[in-house]
Amino acid sequence: MVLLARQALAHIEHALGGPMSSTVTGLTALNQAGEAMESARDWVYMARSTGAIGFRAAVTGTGAAVDTGAKTVFLADAFASYTVVPGDTVQLTDSSGVVTEHKILLRDDQDTLTLMTVPAGSPTVSFTVRMGRIQLPSDFGTIIKVFGTDGFTRTAFSGTTTELMRIDSLALVQNNFVTGYALEWNVLAEKSTPVPTLKIWPQPTVVDNLALSATYYRLWPELTSDADIISIPPYMETLYLQYVRAFALGYEGGVDLGAAVAQVQALPIFIDAARRDTAGQSDLGPTPKAAIRKGSRAHGYDPLGTGLDERLFQD
Repeated sequence: MVLLARQALAHIEHALGGPMSSTVTGLTALNQAGEAMESARDWVYMARSTGAIGFRAAVTGTGAAVDTGAKTVFLADAFASYTVVPGDTVQLTDSSGVVTEHKILLRDDQDTLTLMTVPAGSPTVSFTVRMGRIQLPSDFGTIIKVFGTDGFTRTAFSGTTTELMRIDSLALVQNNFVTGYALEWNVLAEKSTPVPTLKIWPQPTVVDNLALSATYYRLWPELTSDADIISIPPYMETLYLQYVRAFALGYEGGVDLGAAVAQVQALPIFIDAARRDTAGQSDLGPTPKAAIRKGSRAHGYDPLGTGLDERLFQD
């Protein structure tokens, strides 16, 4: 079936006897439940691939004008083919040969870049826009692996930004067969939302549209309306609704939220969802709850024998 946010909200009302009344809204609880569920293990259904990741060649120019007041660099048509990736920098070389590096904030138009800082007293400079960063998809959550699109000709290795800078400072031989990468979260302006990028070593010098590929786990797709579709496989829906109940009761039902979430993760339905996810079996829909009931008629549904509030596990 297709699970809608309004259906999940109905489970909150059933567990609490009405809508949530705290400062935490129902949609917030739904999103937090999804994030908790998806962070509990590496679910196969969350895995994604970027396809080919291309390299950009550096943009260079001479005789560019620097405006220290507006913090801009201007050269006619110099940036016509350039698109800013958060974290991009430009090296400026003044007439004395002094080189400084500055963060790019904005491509105003094909002629002008706005920078975070500019050197004082340098009205004319030459420049090199360094494009050693690649923006990742908007649904990126965590990296799994980056690898050469053609594994026989390119190898990729993981490092930190500091490690890549260290390698660069050692002036190791650079070639087209080995690429280092580091995951970064960069912003274009203060208080803007960070976006995921890959820092690449060595600095690309030519365009390569098929350089790398990457696999990653996506983020939980945030629900903003009760009409939103909850984007999970059918075999995850029953488990997700238990997380929803745990968060609702943890916020307003007198249940310890941490204990409630921990118990959900120990339920047979969690184990079954993990098995289905790992096995990649055909979509058979949610696991029938009757098949996993363990409690006696006297004690209700308490599969772990903890005595925790039975409302967590009601339909």
